[in-house]
Amino acid sequence: MRKTLDEALNYNWRVFQRRQMYYADGRSNSPDLGRHSLGTRNRAEANQQLHRLDRKLAIENGIVVEHLGETAFPAIPIEVGMGQYLDHCRRPRVMGGKTEGTIKRYRSVGDKFAAYCKKKGVASWQGVSKMIIEQYGGDLDRQEYAQRTISLEMHLVQHVVHWFIDEKRLPEQMRMKLGLKKLTGSDTYCYSRAEVSAILDHCKSDPDLAWLYDLLATLAMTGIRIGEAVQLRHADIEWEPRPILRIADEGASHRKAKMKSARKTKGKRGRIVPIHPDLAPVLQRIERNRDGYVFHGPRGGRLKADTARVIFKRDVVEPLADQFPTEVGDIGFVHARFHSFRHYFVSQCSAAGASDGQIMDWVGHKDSEMVSIYRHQFDAAGQERMQSIQFTSP
Repeated sequence: MRKTLDEALNYNWRVFQRRQMYYADGRSNSPDLGRHSLGTRNRAEANQQLHRLDRKLAIENGIVVEHLGETAFPAIPIEVGMGQYLDHCRRPRVMGGKTEGTIKRYRSVGDKFAAYCKKKGVASWQGVSKMIIEQYGGDLDRQEYAQRTISLEMHLVQHVVHWFIDEKRLPEQMRMKLGLKKLTGSDTYCYSRAEVSAILDHCKSDPDLAWLYDLLATLAMTGIRIGEAVQLRHADIEWEPRPILRIADEGASHRKAKMKSARKTKGKRGRIVPIHPDLAPVLQRIERNRDGYVFHGPRGGRLKADTARVIFKRDVVEPLADQFPTEVGDIGFVHARFHSFRHYFVSQCSAAGASDGQIMDWVGHKDSEMVSIYRHQFDAAGQERMQSIQFTSP
């Protein structure tokens, strides 16, 4: 039983024999390298196997730079590499660049992953293997992150590795398949018609919430996102020849970009939403402000989504919570947020017989996944068929 002192090795190993078979114990290192069988009873062969094992783990952990033929891959420190990837994401939109909101989200993931790598002793992107990414996902799960968050973060780290491979800065052998399952459905609470009516009545009865009534009525009857509502301008509302809202995506406007006023949508494309007759008087009575925006905050300034969220939860959801109780362990009224109005809009349109194509156009979706959830929920034919089935004796 002995501890290796070979300077050619990258890690400290305790080599020992059990039933004449040689083993290497690397659990004293950071990260913990575990215990491995060297697969031989011959001391010279065991030493060769130990060197191979040591180099393999050093490459995986970014301690050693791998050379393939004449091509060298200089080590890419985790934080430096993430910064370079974020710079890549800032390229022009026409080249596939990301929005500032997306880059901010990616930066948060990068900071979290860098901290994890530091804890595990992974110094560079050469050490980011499939095993490391899977262990990172497991760590997020133990911290009770949402499954969609885990999927997003693991896929982002994988994408960074693949980007470096495409840039010829990492070896092709590092390309990987994570095999993550596609997540379907949504845990966003969908309001009922009674709940939306109660919310709007509550806001209408309080003069201090009049501004919020206008906002919530628009969200419920158009399905637009809160970020789109914040950016909505009076010029986006057309009354003739038919009442419509234009949800603008101005990412391709050079002039707007120079003015730093270009509005962008999540789907990177504009759309048109018909104005419902019940919504028309709400929009028509909103006074025009010199800044051109439709919605403003409680003090008359530019509407901020975060401010609206806080007030909505404090002054609307909490006072109405007893009227619409949520059972322990369930997702209910108290968990609702602005996005719940978007789901409500889809559910009501589906129940009223609007086609998937129409709803997708109105909400700006490229696929019908969310629409199909509510189509089945309000499938009248399915309900009638179920009621006609006899499961027990009369």
